[in-house]
Amino acid sequence: MTSLDSIKLIVFSFALTVLAGCGDSKISAVKDTRLRGDEFTVGETLSKVKECKSTDWTSEIVNNATVVTHTCTVKLDDELLNLAKQGELAALKTRADLADLSVTQALSQARNAHASA
Repeated sequence: MTSLDSIKLIVFSFALTVLAGCGDSKISAVKDTRLRGDEFTVGETLSKVKECKSTDWTSEIVNNATVVTHTCTVKLDDELLNLAKQGELAALKTRADLADLSVTQALSQARNAHASA
């Protein structure tokens, strides 16, 4: 092997070592934890959630303690999305009807009070 190949191998090995060290040890600690003798680790269990379109692990320091968060972006199919939209539209209509009824009653009471005065 030539000295240039040796240098490339050393640089490549160093780069791999640096990249391996870039991971967050707190996240790795949480992912590798087994709860009460469970067969799977926390990371393995959360990676099996089929409803997640994508996942993300983050860590941050809050009040001198590290908080590790796993975020699951849920897949929504069109039917579920449409049902949610219809439910929200129905709730908005109900609130608008109640507000209109409340205003109508208040106006009626004001007219009666005015007529009585």
